[in-house]
Amino acid sequence: MKEPHPIRPVTHEAFLRAILNPEVRLDRCAAFICKVPGNWKTLPRQPGQFFGVSYCFHSPSADMLVRLQGRQERVPANTLCWFPPGVYYEIAMQSHRAQEALNRLRFRIHHQGEQLSPFSDFTMIRRASFAGQDIARCIGSFEDQGGFHALRRRSELSLFVMNALEAQPRKHSESTLGHALINRLERYVAERMNSWPSTQDLAERAGYNPDYFSRLFRLETGMSPRSWLVERRIRYAARRLLESQVDIQTVAYECGYENPLFFSRQFKEVMGSSPRSWRKQPPSSPSPL
Repeated sequence: MKEPHPIRPVTHEAFLRAILNPEVRLDRCAAFICKVPGNWKTLPRQPGQFFGVSYCFHSPSADMLVRLQGRQERVPANTLCWFPPGVYYEIAMQSHRAQEALNRLRFRIHHQGEQLSPFSDFTMIRRASFAGQDIARCIGSFEDQGGFHALRRRSELSLFVMNALEAQPRKHSESTLGHALINRLERYVAERMNSWPSTQDLAERAGYNPDYFSRLFRLETGMSPRSWLVERRIRYAARRLLESQVDIQTVAYECGYENPLFFSRQFKEVMGSSPRSWRKQPPSSPSPL
């Protein structure tokens, strides 16, 4: 039997970026939405059997019993069960009804001889109402092949993964973008000071969905991307006012403000004084950040 790919756990953000990266291989994809008997269960597993894919199960209305090596877990309805590669498991539905809905999704992400996974062990993600709709979208994209369809396959899978990761409780330290990325975004904005980059521009630059990016950004900086963009722009304007003789209206235009009054209002909100008062401050006053 062919040797399986070694498993490399990666951060949630790195896993999402890998899915969207065409240089990272995505294969073994399949998605199913079906009805199964209320007493359905997976086939018996062999102790040495290797499961070389990420596999997700979700029942919107039935509890499940998951058996793992050395333990078992009772899984409430509407919980996404995520099994990373290499985890041995058996699943049994726990329902007295004749039939239950079951959503299933499998895929493999591997790069440079290693298989990537955001989890190292079986993970339950509760309140996974997104799963059915997301997996339904994956069905069509997984069946199509090549070209544009390959991009769609990655896009639909990334949406499912993003929703799953967002729904899973995480530690604050795992949920930040990092200072290095923030510094890169600062340089990106500084180079485009008069063009007003948007939150979506920043998210695309960082490689995230805009909503997910906004959430992580607030955890890292304590403010929304929009507020941060305004502050960066105003602090640049404050430096220009202190270090040059350029008139206030021109500085406003350089920073992308077409309305000088709106510029003055935002300047006072950030710096605590009007642009004119700021320019008149004594030379010994500390420079803005």
